[in-house]
Amino acid sequence: MPEMLPPLVPISLLICDGIHTDPYTGRRTLLGLFDEFTAAEYPATIPVCYVFAELTESIEPTTPRLRVTTNDPDMEPLWESQPCDVDGGTELALARMSVEWGVENLAFPEAGEYLVEVVDGNNRVVAERRLFLIQSPGPHAEESERDEE
Repeated sequence: MPEMLPPLVPISLLICDGIHTDPYTGRRTLLGLFDEFTAAEYPATIPVCYVFAELTESIEPTTPRLRVTTNDPDMEPLWESQPCDVDGGTELALARMSVEWGVENLAFPEAGEYLVEVVDGNNRVVAERRLFLIQSPGPHAEESERDEE
């Protein structure tokens, strides 16, 4: 059996509305960072979002992927990307890599806590971030509270 390399080390994992890459410098600007999403009704869908990750400690090419799950390890992921190929470094210069995923129509069955995870080619979670889906009171919530009084 081949020896399994140590897992990637996360530097950052951020969820946002958009990512702009400057065409001259290659620097990225993350737009609209968030870790919670509010909806009046469930199931709810985030129409478009992006996830940006910086990872390091890779000495050979790797294939990270992104997945969104519940806290229940027995449940299937709500969404999962295809693996993306990322070059590694050398033993003397470990690679720092930036990876971004665009996600469309990310559907959540109910309000609650979800996990956004970066998984390496050996199916190990190397970075994790919580995403909170919040039930907002409907537009008539104040009226129904007054009616109860």
